[in-house]
Amino acid sequence: MPTFNQLPFEIRAMIWKSTVEPRTVEVRVLPLEEGKVSHLVSLTPVPAPLQTCRKARNLGLYKQAFAEVEASASDGREERYVWLNLELDVVSIGPTHASWFRAVAPSIRWLQFACDFTWGSEFDFDFTFDSDEVHLYANVEQFYAVCTCGMEGWRGITEQLWFWRFAFEKLTLIDPFCGRVVKAVDMDSELEVQWRKFEDERQVEEARERQLEDRQLEEEEEINRT
Repeated sequence: MPTFNQLPFEIRAMIWKSTVEPRTVEVRVLPLEEGKVSHLVSLTPVPAPLQTCRKARNLGLYKQAFAEVEASASDGREERYVWLNLELDVVSIGPTHASWFRAVAPSIRWLQFACDFTWGSEFDFDFTFDSDEVHLYANVEQFYAVCTCGMEGWRGITEQLWFWRFAFEKLTLIDPFCGRVVKAVDMDSELEVQWRKFEDERQVEEARERQLEDRQLEEEEEINRT
């Protein structure tokens, strides 16, 4: 039986291509220190086909991306990059401010970020996206917001974040504590349904407790009569 390297290149190429699937690629920019430039880092492993051989790398399944983030480097340090398939991969920037990725924003199709949002305050959300920079991400097909303090605090988001109205249809909220995923446009109705369910369960429980108390009173009265 032939080994993998003995297979015709066309078959090997088909196998390498079959390994490509959507990933969540963690990308961060280290805090800017005095006298130093921004520093691009990613802890996501390099895709397996790229570690195989030059022929696999030359298929163009993934491309070197985001070197522009460090384009301002002036200390002679080699610019860093991240291997991405921008058509499939979700770029996860965590709590990193989106302005660091201004130069590459038009190339991003799937973007995930982590932040908090509480009613009456735009501080944390605005810390991730400046209101005058959201339009740079117009090519993003889907935004994923990881709600670091739970999803309930995001009630009323469509009323608060006026500068995101163009993208509400693209915004999905993720609760990291329970894994719940909700579209931003459905957020308020989803919470309303949950609140009503909670109220119904509470009323049922209160009715059950009242019935139990009434039964106990009847039993005590019956004992007293005898």
